Amino acid sequence: MAKKVSKIIWSPLAERQYLNIKDYLLEEFSQRELVNFNVMLQKFEIVVKKYPDAYPETSFKKNLRRAVLSKVVSVFYRVNGTEIHIVAVYDNRQDFQSKLKN
Repeated sequence: MAKKVSKIIWSPLAERQYLNIKDYLLEEFSQRELVNFNVMLQKFEIVVKKYPDAYPETSFKKNLRRAVLSKVVSVFYRVNGTEIHIVAVYDNRQDFQSKLKN
Protein backbone atom coordinates (compact mmCIF):
# COMPACT_ATOMS: atom_id res chain seq x y z
CA MET A 1 0.00 0.00 0.00
CA ALA A 2 1.29 3.49 -0.86
CA LYS A 3 2.25 5.89 1.94
CA LYS A 4 -0.09 8.79 2.54
CA VAL A 5 1.68 12.11 2.00
CA SER A 6 -0.04 15.15 3.39
CA LYS A 7 2.42 17.92 2.60
CA ILE A 8 5.13 18.94 0.13
CA ILE A 9 7.73 21.35 1.50
CA TRP A 10 10.18 23.22 -0.72
CA SER A 11 13.58 24.11 0.75
CA PRO A 12 14.83 27.69 0.37
CA LEU A 13 17.46 26.38 -2.08
CA ALA A 14 14.83 24.63 -4.23
CA GLU A 15 12.69 27.78 -4.23
CA ARG A 16 15.66 29.91 -5.37
CA GLN A 17 16.51 27.41 -8.08
CA TYR A 18 12.90 27.39 -9.28
CA LEU A 19 12.91 31.20 -9.49
CA ASN A 20 16.22 31.17 -11.37
CA ILE A 21 14.88 28.68 -13.91
CA LYS A 22 11.67 30.70 -14.22
CA ASP A 23 13.62 33.90 -14.90
CA TYR A 24 15.83 32.12 -17.41
CA LEU A 25 12.84 30.71 -19.30
CA LEU A 26 11.18 34.12 -19.48
CA GLU A 27 14.39 35.82 -20.65
CA GLU A 28 15.51 33.24 -23.19
CA PHE A 29 12.27 31.62 -24.32
CA SER A 30 8.62 32.48 -23.79
CA GLN A 31 5.72 32.32 -21.39
CA ARG A 32 4.75 29.01 -23.00
CA GLU A 33 7.96 27.30 -21.79
CA LEU A 34 7.36 28.64 -18.29
CA VAL A 35 3.83 27.26 -18.33
CA ASN A 36 5.16 23.88 -19.52
CA PHE A 37 7.77 23.91 -16.74
CA ASN A 38 5.13 24.68 -14.11
CA VAL A 39 2.83 21.95 -15.43
CA MET A 40 5.72 19.48 -15.30
CA LEU A 41 6.36 20.38 -11.63
CA GLN A 42 2.65 20.12 -10.78
CA LYS A 43 2.47 16.65 -12.36
CA PHE A 44 5.57 15.63 -10.40
CA GLU A 45 3.95 16.79 -7.15
CA ILE A 46 0.78 14.80 -7.90
CA VAL A 47 2.76 11.62 -8.61
CA VAL A 48 5.16 11.95 -5.68
CA LYS A 49 2.33 12.71 -3.27
CA LYS A 50 0.55 9.52 -4.30
CA TYR A 51 3.69 7.38 -4.77
CA PRO A 52 6.54 8.90 -2.71
CA ASP A 53 8.91 6.02 -3.48
CA ALA A 54 8.26 6.10 -7.23
CA TYR A 55 11.64 7.62 -8.04
CA PRO A 56 14.96 5.93 -7.26
CA GLU A 57 17.33 6.83 -4.45
CA THR A 58 20.55 8.48 -5.51
CA SER A 59 23.74 6.44 -5.31
CA PHE A 60 25.65 9.27 -3.64
CA LYS A 61 23.33 10.18 -0.74
CA LYS A 62 21.11 7.87 1.29
CA ASN A 63 17.38 8.74 1.42
CA LEU A 64 17.71 11.33 -1.34
CA ARG A 65 15.60 10.56 -4.40
CA ARG A 66 15.94 11.93 -7.91
CA ALA A 67 13.02 12.48 -10.24
CA VAL A 68 14.14 13.17 -13.81
CA LEU A 69 11.33 15.32 -15.17
CA SER A 70 12.85 16.05 -18.58
CA LYS A 71 16.15 15.95 -20.43
CA VAL A 72 17.20 19.09 -18.59
CA VAL A 73 15.40 19.11 -15.21
CA SER A 74 15.64 16.88 -12.13
CA VAL A 75 14.05 17.29 -8.73
CA PHE A 76 15.80 15.93 -5.64
CA TYR A 77 13.63 15.13 -2.63
CA ARG A 78 13.37 13.22 0.65
CA VAL A 79 10.43 11.41 2.16
CA ASN A 80 10.02 12.24 5.84
CA GLY A 81 7.01 10.45 7.28
CA THR A 82 3.97 12.05 5.68
CA GLU A 83 5.97 14.92 4.17
CA ILE A 84 7.95 15.29 0.98
CA HIS A 85 10.89 17.69 1.26
CA ILE A 86 11.99 19.10 -2.10
CA VAL A 87 15.72 19.62 -1.65
CA ALA A 88 16.73 20.97 -5.05
CA VAL A 89 15.68 21.54 -8.65
CA TYR A 90 18.64 21.11 -10.99
CA ASP A 91 19.51 21.46 -14.61
CA ASN A 92 20.78 17.99 -15.53
CA ARG A 93 23.79 19.56 -17.22
CA GLN A 94 25.05 20.81 -13.84
CA ASP A 95 27.36 18.94 -11.45
CA PHE A 96 24.73 18.34 -8.79
CA GLN A 97 26.44 15.40 -7.07
CA SER A 98 29.22 17.47 -5.52
CA LYS A 99 26.70 20.05 -4.30
CA LEU A 100 24.23 17.54 -2.83
CA LYS A 101 26.73 15.22 -1.13
CA ASN A 102 27.03 17.54 1.87
